[in-house]
Amino acid sequence: MSNSTKSQFLTDRPLVAIGLFSVAMMIFSSTDGAAKYLSSDITPQQIIFLRYVIVLILILLFCI
Repeated sequence: MSNSTKSQFLTDRPLVAIGLFSVAMMIFSSTDGAAKYLSSDITPQQIIFLRYVIVLILILLFCI
C-alpha cells in the first residue's frame, strides 16, 4: 500500500460513523422488540437459534 492509499483509508469520516451507529442501534432495537414479541409464542432457545441463524446468513452474504 502506498502512503496516499493508506492516508485515504484512515481519514476521519464522522458522517459515516454516525450513520453506521444509527443503523446498528435500529437493528439492535428491532431484534430486541421482535424477540420480546415472539417470546409469547416460541421458546427462548428457538428465538436465540433464529437470531444466530439470521446473523450468520447476513455475515455470509456480506463476505461474498
